[in-house]
Amino acid sequence: LSRGAKSAVFVDESGEAIKIVKNNLTHCGLTGEVARNDAVSFLEHCGKFDLVFLDPPYKSGLMEAVLRKIIQFDILSDGGIIICETNIETEIPPLTNPYFVGRVYKYGKVKLTVCGKKT
Repeated sequence: LSRGAKSAVFVDESGEAIKIVKNNLTHCGLTGEVARNDAVSFLEHCGKFDLVFLDPPYKSGLMEAVLRKIIQFDILSDGGIIICETNIETEIPPLTNPYFVGRVYKYGKVKLTVCGKKT
C-alpha cells in the first residue's frame, strides 16, 4: 500500500496479529482489508489477486496446503506472483501448469521463493 498498491488484504488467525496490522494501517494513514481467518479457509472465497505474500509459521506444513488451495481455486491473476517466505530448509514443491516455481533468494536463515502464473 505504501508503494502504490490499489488495495491489500491481510489475513491472520491471531487476534493479536490482526490488532497490530490494524494499528499499523492507522498509524501510516493507509486503508486495507483485514480478515481474521485461517489462510486455507480464506482462499475458498477470496477472489483474484495479482500478488500473494505467504509467510505461515515455519515447519507448520501450511505453505504446501496454501499453495495447493491457490491452485485449486485459481486465485492468482494471469502473470501474477506469489512470494513464499520459509526457513532455509523448506523446499517449495513443483506446481502444476500454468503455475510455476521461479527464483529463490536466501537471506541467512530465511528463504524467499518467487512463484507465479503464466499469462
